[in-house]
Amino acid sequence: MSITLIEYLGEEPLRFEDVAAQCRLDGEAERAFIESTLIPAARQLAEQKTGAAIRPARYQETFPWFPATLSLPLGLGQVTKVEQLRYRSVLNGELVWDPAAYRLHYGSRTSWVEPVDQWPVTARSTEAVCIEYRAGLDLAHRPSVKQWLLLACAWLFEQRELYLVNQAQPMPDAFADTLLADITVLPRF
Repeated sequence: MSITLIEYLGEEPLRFEDVAAQCRLDGEAERAFIESTLIPAARQLAEQKTGAAIRPARYQETFPWFPATLSLPLGLGQVTKVEQLRYRSVLNGELVWDPAAYRLHYGSRTSWVEPVDQWPVTARSTEAVCIEYRAGLDLAHRPSVKQWLLLACAWLFEQRELYLVNQAQPMPDAFADTLLADITVLPRF
């Protein structure tokens, strides 16, 4: 199973003005650094910690076959739409599966695909099943995630010079990470 980012579909989840207010900055002197480095770094840190997509994007996820069970869990949280499901048929090569033949289910943490009837039979391959989907978060509905991102930006901003000499302190996470709990994808075994 592998997940590939195809393209971003929206802007970063925070604006310069949000971060400047959080860091108590006056003026535009740090705008380029905040927009090009700080905001993407905080978002990527949150995505890494949670396993959820925050910035809206298109992804492609591949699987070696359909599962024996009826649900196929997707690797990222916050999936909003399956755009296409392709599979390698034993007899007919690569086929696009009719969207009416499967459903996307999503909760606050995980998303999965289920067939309406049953999974088609696939050829054995490392990429026999390929799902393209959209994933991302609407921060208007998850204010705690926005607050975590702002805290991370402020922490990164304060630590920016220590990174140059490799002496940055780790971000305190025990308290702050509870702000991400709603979207954190739980480990699967």
